[in-house]
Amino acid sequence: MKNIRINIRKIFPFVVMMFLFPAFLLVSCSRNDAWSFVGFGGGGAMFFPAVSPHNPDFAVVACDMTGNYLTCNGGLSWRMFCLRGPVRYFVFDPVDSNIIYANSIGLFKSRDRGNTWDLLYPDPTDVTGIVSRGDHASEIIITKDSTRRRVLTMAVDPSNSNILYAAISIDTTLAFCVSADQGIHWSREKDLENGARNIFVDPSSPEENRTLYIAGENTITVRENGIWKTNPGPSLVRSLTCYAGGFDMEQDRFIIYAISGRSYFNPEGDTSGIYYTEDGGLTWENRQDDLLQWRMKGADFPEWRTIATSARHPGTVYVSYCGLIVHKDTTCIGVAKSEDYGKTWSLAWKDKLSPGGDVYASNYKKGWIDERWGPGWGENPFSIAVSPVNPDICYTTDFGRTVKTTDGGKTWEQVYTRKKEGAGWISRGLNVTTG
Repeated sequence: MKNIRINIRKIFPFVVMMFLFPAFLLVSCSRNDAWSFVGFGGGGAMFFPAVSPHNPDFAVVACDMTGNYLTCNGGLSWRMFCLRGPVRYFVFDPVDSNIIYANSIGLFKSRDRGNTWDLLYPDPTDVTGIVSRGDHASEIIITKDSTRRRVLTMAVDPSNSNILYAAISIDTTLAFCVSADQGIHWSREKDLENGARNIFVDPSSPEENRTLYIAGENTITVRENGIWKTNPGPSLVRSLTCYAGGFDMEQDRFIIYAISGRSYFNPEGDTSGIYYTEDGGLTWENRQDDLLQWRMKGADFPEWRTIATSARHPGTVYVSYCGLIVHKDTTCIGVAKSEDYGKTWSLAWKDKLSPGGDVYASNYKKGWIDERWGPGWGENPFSIAVSPVNPDICYTTDFGRTVKTTDGGKTWEQVYTRKKEGAGWISRGLNVTTG
């Protein structure tokens, strides 16, 4: 990891706290491949898994304690790496299997499958230092012009790794920007007035003039044939909490899903829905009704916490749910799955919570967290990542676990710890709580 340390020394010549330090003294990017694990794995909130489109066994996960974790063998083992702050999203290059992007205190890029990382945005030549502040010592990049620059979301062109699309905020302004040289230079194309949660690229559109969908707070801004327009979200919905999208080759359409309602990510509440659009938000259909058939008559709406689909097989869609009251004494949490674009649903993962005792789903293989505290502790997933090439493979993350299915939800298995014969639990390298 010597190269990473040298790169970051060039990028961050000093750290501004109560006094100045050389930046390399505070960098913790060491590789742990040569070390064995003392801890038992897991134990903290995990977020934003992503699966490589080139190999479904290659995946990454972030946690709230600033660590990130990479597996090349489907979760049998993990390697930790740090990018100075909590990562908010990962993006795999769809063309070059070696390139990964990760956004923490800046946008970082790896050209060697996550072994080393370099700051991409802001431009390292514009960086003069970092500020570390707050009780978490959160770091902020300081630029020469003292602007706060962030890449809220990004996408890579489906057939050209040189072309990047991003929503970049500079202080209070937000704009859609394009780079033709892998992020070295950026051109500003359009101001965005309603936020940006995702950028989707239609792979069937002309390479020289892509059709783009920018998912905002409650709108989708579309660029088609070079013309921009903004379509409103579903009626009566103030905030769509999560989007997912993919191109359907059979129907030759780009499908976008979104969810709304009271949830962990929207405590103020909203109209409940699992929404489907095949025309960039021009029309929406609420496809939660079949899933609500599991709800006891008259009960409150359940929470839809996150939604995910396969980028190349969007007919399959997963939703994390909780608060699904199926009986006056029983509430279910877990993951629901649809294989027909959300028209019909099954409860692929169903933990039961009741005054008489909580019960794990029978198709879930447990770890030490499950044995110690039960299903109410980890809760239902914060995030779900579906393999772009195989909709049966997905990773989920929650308050303490990373869990995986390889058979479309018929079975689920935790991938953060392993049981030693006749003894306790041993980490797979996904260490949030450690020894």
